[in-house]
Amino acid sequence: MNKKLSLYVSLLVSILIMSGCQNEPVKTESQDDTNTVPQNESVVVPQNKPTTVTILVPSDIESYQSQMTEYVQTGEGTDPLQTTKFVKKEITVEKTEDVIRASAQAAAAELKIGGPGHASVSYLEIADKTAYVLLDIDLDGWAGVSVSIAQVHPLVEKTLLQFPEIEKVVFGNAPEEGTTTEEKPSLTTKEWEWVDANKPGLFILSFNDEKSFSAKTDCNNMGGQYTLDGNSLTFGDMYSTLMYCEDSQESEFSALLGKVTEYKFTDDGKLVLSSTKEPELMMFK
Repeated sequence: MNKKLSLYVSLLVSILIMSGCQNEPVKTESQDDTNTVPQNESVVVPQNKPTTVTILVPSDIESYQSQMTEYVQTGEGTDPLQTTKFVKKEITVEKTEDVIRASAQAAAAELKIGGPGHASVSYLEIADKTAYVLLDIDLDGWAGVSVSIAQVHPLVEKTLLQFPEIEKVVFGNAPEEGTTTEEKPSLTTKEWEWVDANKPGLFILSFNDEKSFSAKTDCNNMGGQYTLDGNSLTFGDMYSTLMYCEDSQESEFSALLGKVTEYKFTDDGKLVLSSTKEPELMMFK
């Protein structure tokens, strides 16, 4: 009886030992914690991708700026815009939802100019398929700013006209709500051409909202400050470049501006500047 019991005990111990060996986990290289990659970790994809805009620029920028400078300063020859070829150029900017403004800004900043170094968009509004734009150089003049304006405006205008929702570009403020430019003109609505100029297209007067003005004459470029009080208008702190030109009307033009005390608009949209003695001292269209 004791032998049988002893045999049973030995058999049971052997079974228990074998079971323990079979249940022991076998560690493989794939179980090494240092090589394990979490399966539920997501890959982060950057979301702030830059925006690419397309602008219109002269195919030969240096030649364009040189020709435009000479044309504005002398008032002679052919307007470079009639012969300049414009081409598309892609510019990468920061991500934005306002592609139109970003495009205008890229176009404004494309040329190296005097003053701030390059222009930027200070104001842009679209109404009735017209883009109303003001650049910083329109609002803050300096001697020679007319050249920079003449160079930069065409790039911004041609770039904006790419968009189907824009059919016209005006460098000025949008008309007040409920009015149109034709119904209620303002000094900043457009560039004004002096109708008494001996050479059409040479005496151009421009106003901006920061109470400064610029003018292109048949000889030099002018600028200065203006003061408004209702319909009262006066010009002051005028400056000019110093080129000499024979048979120029510049002195007459400058002297007349110095006499101005009031302004008004005619029914057909012309600008009339008056003095205390002359109700139609100067007229612009």
